[in-house]
This record gives sequence, C-alpha cells and structure tokens, in this order.
Amino acid sequence: MSSALVTGASYGIGADIARALARRGHDLVLVARSAEALDRLAAGLASDHGVTARALPADLTVEADLERVADAVPGADILVNNAGAGLGTSFEHTSWADEQRMLMLNVVAPTRLLHAALPAMLGRGNERIL
Repeated sequence: MSSALVTGASYGIGADIARALARRGHDLVLVARSAEALDRLAAGLASDHGVTARALPADLTVEADLERVADAVPGADILVNNAGAGLGTSFEHTSWADEQRMLMLNVVAPTRLLHAALPAMLGRGNERIL
C-alpha cells in the first residue's frame, strides 16, 4: 500500500486529511509540533484503520527539524504540505523575527519538502503532492 506524509497533521484540516488517507488504507507519517496530539492521532488511525501511522514531531521553522522531515519524505507516495500559519496582525506591527518564522513555515518548509520528495516521486510515477 502507498504511504503519505502529512504536515500540520495534529489538528484541523491536516488531521482530517490524515483520517481520509487512513480510511483509504494509506500508511502515514504525521508531522506537527504537538507530539502528544500526533501520538493520539497516530494510535487512533492505526487502531481504526489497520494502517501504520508514525508520529514525527517537528517544528518546521527549525532547520534541524525540517531536515529530519525532509529525510523522511522520499519514501512517501503522497506529500501533503498542509502546515502553515499567519501572524494575524498588520505587517507594520510584526517583528522581523516573526516574519522570518512565518516565511520559513509557509514558503521554505514546503519548498524544501517538495525538493526532497520530487526525485523519488518522479522515478516511481504515480505519486501526488498537495
């Protein structure tokens, strides 16, 4: 069976996508900052759907964490780049450090994961990126 790596998987749309993929029989690598929420979701999906679901806690704004996830992604048949956030305030009221973290999460991380996934995906043929 195929496998999927889902970022931002602990809550909301990411968790819903992970549930939908598990219902279809895909093994999962679940990525988010919240280890506890990921562990609960992974255990529930494995139990409910008979898939392998592995929690991979990572903060995608931290280079070392991003690289750990990039190391995991070449084995995935489906990459779901779901993690993302906004600052919720006007640009002139944000700090540059906050802007850098947002850019890391919303631009650099998805691009890095795509870069890590694509060569293997192209070689296999029937993979998907969301």
